[in-house]
Amino acid sequence: MDITVSFKNNVLPDKYGKKASDTIQGKPALSFPFEVTNIPNKTKSLAWTLVDYDSIPVCGFAYIHWVAANVPVVGSHMVIEEDFSRQDKIHTHGKNSLVSAFLKEDFSAIAENYTGPYPPDKDHIYTLTVYALDDELALSDGFYMNDLLKAVKNHTLAKAKLEIIGKSKMITYTNTEKITATAFADVLSKSGIHRPVDDLARLEQMLENSSCLWTAWDGDKLVGVARALSDFSYACYLSDLAVDKTYQRQGIGRQLVEHLKAQMGEDVSLVLLAAPSAMDYYPKINFKKANNAFIIPRKPF
Repeated sequence: MDITVSFKNNVLPDKYGKKASDTIQGKPALSFPFEVTNIPNKTKSLAWTLVDYDSIPVCGFAYIHWVAANVPVVGSHMVIEEDFSRQDKIHTHGKNSLVSAFLKEDFSAIAENYTGPYPPDKDHIYTLTVYALDDELALSDGFYMNDLLKAVKNHTLAKAKLEIIGKSKMITYTNTEKITATAFADVLSKSGIHRPVDDLARLEQMLENSSCLWTAWDGDKLVGVARALSDFSYACYLSDLAVDKTYQRQGIGRQLVEHLKAQMGEDVSLVLLAAPSAMDYYPKINFKKANNAFIIPRKPF
């Protein structure tokens, strides 16, 4: 059994991945087409998975982008059309990694469909594995990939794999690029943190009086900021660490902090006030919780 795709060198076109225009909650939603040939004669159904194992160094686990089962088979050649994930009403839908309980946003609207590759750090290889099965599987919509792997054990007539390349336009980081108050307000709003985003004059002052401003860019799009105040000798206060929600969980916040730490040097301590929702995040990027801090609060805005 063989899998083929029409795109050159197995490089996934932008419309199915990081630069997709067809998105749901910022995630690519249009599934790519592919063909399966030389399907065994007694095959009753197909099932497949699309997994990014290159995500393990980034987020700690293999990212599941697409799981499908019980696709009826007629003949030895199947064409899986573009947008099959949403348009086909017969097959059984499995859950992708957007079902994770660790995500703050509810992605249930797309957690059982294709969600396109979004490599944050470099080009990733996405493994499409197709199973030819001698029967339909006892699975219902919303099954997990581990359920599928157990179910196919005694029903697999053939298995094929294809490696698909997801290209990444690297996120770039700089501390020399000036940004406008409007751009600052936009990324703050998209990050979900509470800042006076409607007061552009105040944001302008925040930018002008900063000691350091590291920014993260996807091409010409501002996707993250780390704004700090420092004497560059003893202490540095990280006032704002904000990453656009659609780019979160890709290591961008960690990289912004790493760039700031490198700029400050080992003799400078880095301190911050964490939002309640971020208390579990900062220990993951090497901050230690302090129990000896005090604050005189600002006037609410």
